[in-house]
Amino acid sequence: MQDDFYDGHLIPKGSLVFANIWAMLRDPDIYPEPDRFNPDRYLEKVDEETARRRDPRVFVFGFGRRRCPGAHLVESSVWLMLATMLAMLDIEKPRDKNRKEIQPDVKFENSVFRSDYRHPKQKFALIVVT
Repeated sequence: MQDDFYDGHLIPKGSLVFANIWAMLRDPDIYPEPDRFNPDRYLEKVDEETARRRDPRVFVFGFGRRRCPGAHLVESSVWLMLATMLAMLDIEKPRDKNRKEIQPDVKFENSVFRSDYRHPKQKFALIVVT
């Protein structure tokens, strides 16, 4: 609607501003070792401000008036799906003909939609036994 300044940078009137959520979710000050899969980081005792900043729901569904109106439905649906899967399925690595567990060979390379090399080159299979 009008020219604005943010953190010393001019944002001219009419500009489109996009939040870099990818970078926000990988801020090492908030998420130690951000590129490592570590769900235990959410179990650590941290101060209230850090806990609030670590909550991805604060920004992954958008901001302000542009926030996704289906955020609550999505969260409920994902919780229900995961609870059902954990209750009903055994999820394990594939096994060879001798029933020995196969360790997937995961290779990483760049891809179109990610700007780093940590994107898996191949998918790895899981056997689901009901």
